[in-house]
Amino acid sequence: MAPNPHYKVAMKGQKEGVTLNMFDTGATVVLSDNDVHFPIELDGEPVKIAGTGSALVTKATPQVISVLNHDASGYITMSLTRGYRLKGLGFAIIPSGPLERMGFEFRIKEENPVFLGPA
Repeated sequence: MAPNPHYKVAMKGQKEGVTLNMFDTGATVVLSDNDVHFPIELDGEPVKIAGTGSALVTKATPQVISVLNHDASGYITMSLTRGYRLKGLGFAIIPSGPLERMGFEFRIKEENPVFLGPA
């Protein structure tokens, strides 16, 4: 896979089958080029993604993100209306803004960063 010119991230040592997700407090949409994030794809008009230079995306899909809770006794699930395929990205970008509007709280500046699901 050719590296994406908009992000300077080295993916050396990534295990096969492991999908890396970068939590981004400045992002507003999910971006990924990983097939696991696109069980279906919806074609659409080209959309310019701010912050990526001149990158245009045309493929989208609803996104569901699940993570284990603090004691691994259950899952916390987040759903977003749309995520976009950005060719060559090499990892996924998970935005905080839409999730915060749903009631998720992110404490990323603490010594042990955590996020809290809505009550």
